[in-house]
Parts: sequence; C-alpha cells; structure tokens
Amino acid sequence: MALIPVFATGGRRLSLAAAALRIGYAAALGIATGTLFAGDAEAFDSIWQTALGLFGLHLVVLAIAGWRSSIVPRWIAALVAIAGVGYLVDALLSITQTSLGFELSTVTFIGEVALLVWLLGWAGRS
Repeated sequence: MALIPVFATGGRRLSLAAAALRIGYAAALGIATGTLFAGDAEAFDSIWQTALGLFGLHLVVLAIAGWRSSIVPRWIAALVAIAGVGYLVDALLSITQTSLGFELSTVTFIGEVALLVWLLGWAGRS
C-alpha cells in the first residue's frame, strides 16, 4: 500500500491494480503455506507458481505506472517490467510443465533490487 502514492502519478487505477495484485499474491502465498503445513508439497508447488505469476503481473502493472510516472526513473520502470516478465514466464512454464533448465526470475530479479534501492535512497527526494 505504501507504493500507491509513489506510483499514483503514473495512474491511480494502475497503482491500485498493482496493490490489489500484490494482495492477491500475499493471499495465494498464505494458501500455499497452509498446504505445505498440511503436508501436501505438490499442491504447495502448484499454488506457489500461481502466486509467483500474480507477483509478476503485479510487477508489470507497477512498471507501467512507473513508466508513466513523473517520479520514477524510466530505467527503474524498465527493469521492474523485465523482472515481472521473468516471473510470468516462470509461472507459465511451470503450468505447461516446460523447463528452461533454470528459473528466469533468478536473473531478472535485478529490477526488484533496483526499485528497492531507489525507494530507500532516492524516492523521498523526488
């Protein structure tokens, strides 16, 4: 919810949609954790991959809002979009039971780190 004011300059609806997707991700993660505690590792994996897809979609929507924003640097928005696409591709490959031999998000997560560093160090100055 704290990201809404930062990204609202790129579109309030986009910012709220990103927040809703993040809440959906948190809910899916909670459900996945419950299945893991129940001893159903297969259900956990399936729900977890779906949750990561929601998280990827959240990042893509956030990146669009960031790109349109007057506050967020475009290179940050671009890296966040790449990270989101990485999660989405991983989730889709998991659903189709296809493998690249590695998870794409292990490479594309850099956008999340860049956003984190920017938010902590520079966002308040804009």
